[in-house]
Amino acid sequence: IPYVGSYSTKDRTKRVRGLASAAVGDGYLPQPGHARPPVPAVVTNAFGSGRTVFFAFDLGLSMIPANKSATALLLAAALRKVTPSREIFIPDGRTAVGITARSNVVPLSLAVRIEEAIPAGASVVNKFAGAIQGNSVVWSVSLDVNESDTVFYVLGLPDVGEASVTTSADLSYIVRGNYILFDRLNLTLVTEKNLPGLLDQSIAQLNAMTVSHGDRSKINHAVDDLQKQRTSPPATDKQIEDAIRDIFEIIKDLGEIAADQAALDAIRDTLDKVVMIYGTQIAK
Repeated sequence: IPYVGSYSTKDRTKRVRGLASAAVGDGYLPQPGHARPPVPAVVTNAFGSGRTVFFAFDLGLSMIPANKSATALLLAAALRKVTPSREIFIPDGRTAVGITARSNVVPLSLAVRIEEAIPAGASVVNKFAGAIQGNSVVWSVSLDVNESDTVFYVLGLPDVGEASVTTSADLSYIVRGNYILFDRLNLTLVTEKNLPGLLDQSIAQLNAMTVSHGDRSKINHAVDDLQKQRTSPPATDKQIEDAIRDIFEIIKDLGEIAADQAALDAIRDTLDKVVMIYGTQIAK
């Protein structure tokens, strides 16, 4: 069976064989009419941003106290497999920001002020308990010794394609009626390509793929569909749904093409982002 964390390392394949066998052990209950398999199968798959782990046996029925530790290791390996290996793509240009303040001093009820400066081009989508003061969001919290508090807001990033946006948070505490600056925290967010940029990228990735003459017609058809979306962006919900449906057809065709797997994963990753952005535009 494939190893939960790798397709290529043989010793890891053996390790998960033993791990799965130990996890299932005598607790495995075969379905009526089916024999107990000598090695329970754990199947993994990866395509684009998607990661899956499939247990080809009844994991719930297999979990008994005697194999609890082995089952925990197996589940931990599965979770590592499906955990994204990079930052998650935010399709609608909004992200939640949290700022945590902690008091390590003796005075009780220490008054702390948190002021987050919002850079030009960005916006505050939701301030929650904060207060807007000019181009900043401000919070006032009271902390006892060793106590911490986290404030949140939702930041709207500018739709300018690939760029970086830096926020700045000032943490101050009150002394004899005046706030004294304790620290300044900077957070830099890197925005990815916007929708036109992602469509351009997907077209370039398709054109760069090395495929057979027969598969080239599928590639050309996909490029034509994406080029139409690039030059005439869908505006209504119906048009957006049609565009998503066309991309799903492209993804289906890519699954039937004999090409470099890394190239297929890269184009699928880009198309995943396009679909997610389209999804945020429906009935917005």
